[in-house]
Amino acid sequence: MRERARADERGADAGERAFEAWLSAHKVQLDGVALATFRRTGRGVCATRDLGIGEVVVRVPDDAVLTSETSCASAALEAMLGAESAESPRLDKEMLVIGVMCEMLRGSESKYAEYLRVVYDGVVRGHSVLSWDNDEAVLLEGTDAWRDAYENEDEELDLPTMTDEHWKCVVKPFFRANSALAQGRPMKELKELHYAATAAVAGYSFTLGDDE
Repeated sequence: MRERARADERGADAGERAFEAWLSAHKVQLDGVALATFRRTGRGVCATRDLGIGEVVVRVPDDAVLTSETSCASAALEAMLGAESAESPRLDKEMLVIGVMCEMLRGSESKYAEYLRVVYDGVVRGHSVLSWDNDEAVLLEGTDAWRDAYENEDEELDLPTMTDEHWKCVVKPFFRANSALAQGRPMKELKELHYAATAAVAGYSFTLGDDE
């Protein structure tokens, strides 16, 4: 497989350079690919040489991965939701969403700041229905995308199902009980961030290990 980005598509901005520095600092290895920005699809990677089928091009150390357990909200999440999350795959994902929210709220103080800036940019520019405004989202009414995002109540399904329900019953109570993690932000702002974090986890999360 081979892809080459033209020079005008690969101009690194300050955010990309900061992300490259973050990757290096956390020992994330890129082999045969480089960060790139494309006019049509936004930020991504391009091949820097011919790649073989099945070749590993990115290696990420476990301690560079953001999980609910490595987030700044780990203790609070375990105390409030840990036991219940073991019985609900969807709630387990919501713990990661809250962890992402709390790291985003920390801004530049977060260990994952540069990574999360890239992820947030991808969410804002991306295609998740959760990043659409009401006039745009209503155009999907009646489709599977609409039902999954706004109507499906199956706890066995993955994100972005039950987003509003989890905001009301899980996320909002969590920040009321752990106001310090909200960094003084009002609930309206937290709700918008919840949509962004949900879209980020739905689009960028992956599993670690054989059993998780």
